[in-house]
Amino acid sequence: MAGKKNTPKATAPTTSNSAKITKKTTTVNASSTSQSSAPKAIPGYVTLDKLCYSIQVPKDNDAGAENSCLFSAHFGADKTTVINFSYFTKNSEGLDANVAALKDSGAKMKDTLVSEETVKIGGIDSKKLIFKGAGTYATPTVHYLIPTNKYKVNGVPITGFEVISASYDKPENKTIIDNIMSSVQWK
Repeated sequence: MAGKKNTPKATAPTTSNSAKITKKTTTVNASSTSQSSAPKAIPGYVTLDKLCYSIQVPKDNDAGAENSCLFSAHFGADKTTVINFSYFTKNSEGLDANVAALKDSGAKMKDTLVSEETVKIGGIDSKKLIFKGAGTYATPTVHYLIPTNKYKVNGVPITGFEVISASYDKPENKTIIDNIMSSVQWK
């Protein structure tokens, strides 16, 4: 990717003192990021509030209660639906450059780009790309690239989010992921 991706470390839990997340106080063009109304409640889902956004997730989840801009959890009857929100902190050339970098990375791994579309995530123009991995047992992976400049972590601007799920192969998983992404509301 064009920027440094921050993902949760599996070796040690984060504490409330480990990272200070602050919301930047900048004026944002309301026409490009506002949502006309809050997403309607999804039956069987609960709202999970994060520092940068809120989302609706299935009631039966392992999302944890940490309060940061990162998110990773398993969902579904057999806990096979996995979704991960991470962010970038380096300056990037913008959404198009991040899309190009993701395509380049996929090509190097011999993944096939199945589809690409512009979508709105919480009112922000974003990209949704689906890749089919190389190999016999590879499943489709969906990537959402979302530009932003509203937040900081430890004083460093967050320049965008990437949401990834390698569970886009079964109807139940696809429904859960689509529901979560349709419920994003930026703070």
